[in-house]
Formats: sequence, C-alpha cells, structure tokens
Amino acid sequence: MDRTASFLGRQPSPIHSPARGTGHIVRRVAGRLLQAAVSFLSEEGWHPQIIEEEATVRTGFAGSNGNFACYGHGMEDTEQFVFYSVVPVPVPAGKRQAMAELLTRINSGLVLGSFEMDFDDGEVRFKTAIDVEDAELTPALLRGVVYGNVFPMDVYLPAILSLVYSETTPVQALALVSEAESEVEASEPDVQGEFRPA
Repeated sequence: MDRTASFLGRQPSPIHSPARGTGHIVRRVAGRLLQAAVSFLSEEGWHPQIIEEEATVRTGFAGSNGNFACYGHGMEDTEQFVFYSVVPVPVPAGKRQAMAELLTRINSGLVLGSFEMDFDDGEVRFKTAIDVEDAELTPALLRGVVYGNVFPMDVYLPAILSLVYSETTPVQALALVSEAESEVEASEPDVQGEFRPA
C-alpha cells in the first residue's frame, strides 16, 4: 500500500495555535521558499509561526495517534526546502540503540522521507525534503512534502512511543503498527475521519 499517495486526499488536521502576523493574511517574509511555505500552510489552515532569523516556519499537527510539532526550513542558498515532524518526547539514553534499530527497520520500508535520531539528546524526527533549483516551490510540491511527512509520523508514532515507555523490542514495537494496519485494511475506514483537528 502506498501510504503517502493514499494520504494526499485526506483533510489536514493542524493544531490551531495562531501566531501574530500569520494565519490567512500572510505577511511577507524574507526568502522565496519560506514565503511559499508560509502561504501554503496558512491557506491549509495550519496557522504557521515564523522564525524569520532562522528561515524556519513552525506549526503543529494532531493525528490519530498523537500531537507533534512540525518545522519547515528554507535553504535559499541551495534552493532546498526541508520539513520535519518531531516526536514529542526524547528517547532515554539507555534506549537509543534500540530506537536506532527500530528507525532503521521502519526506514527500509519507506519510499518518501526518513526517520532520524540525534544520539546526543534523543530527539527523533521525520524528514521530507525537496530540491527546487531553478523551479518554483508550488502548493502541489509542498503538499507532497508536508502531508507525506505527517502521515508516516502519525502511523509509526505508537511504535516509537512503545519503545520509549515499555520494555518492548524494536521488532515487537514495529509489529504494533503492522497489526493496526491489518485491522484498518480489514475494515472500510472513513479516510476523512482518521485525522481530526486538535
């Protein structure tokens, strides 16, 4: 099943926390990539917060399995845009090796994007990116980068949190996701209802 493709038709569920100067009335910000991202997220109802000195936009997402922060970063010099969603809790030092195994197992089955972990502080995030050299960062391209990011994070969040909070192994944690997917495929889910506003 192409999880990314199946998600693109679903409704977004941003965490609604409007920031001053953002929302549907978008102020101009430096950098064409950041401006494109702010405009797209605002139009989608994500209420982005701009960290202009870092060329970053911050927002949040409420999925079926939890809420998490999201960040977009425009690298104007290399004409690349990267989008991250961040697991809400750090991985304890004693579990980082097991988490590295879990994330490697997850990544081996992904087509778009990848999970990564900072071994120093235990932060886990999912990354999608796009190179737009000599091209426009259009809403259609941003849709794939953004929604192709938050869906995998929400799908695999239970496995990641299971490893953080219990004595499960990486294989057992990943099996939780496979079992959940099997249950969804056996039923006829309301794809519009799987993600809901916070």
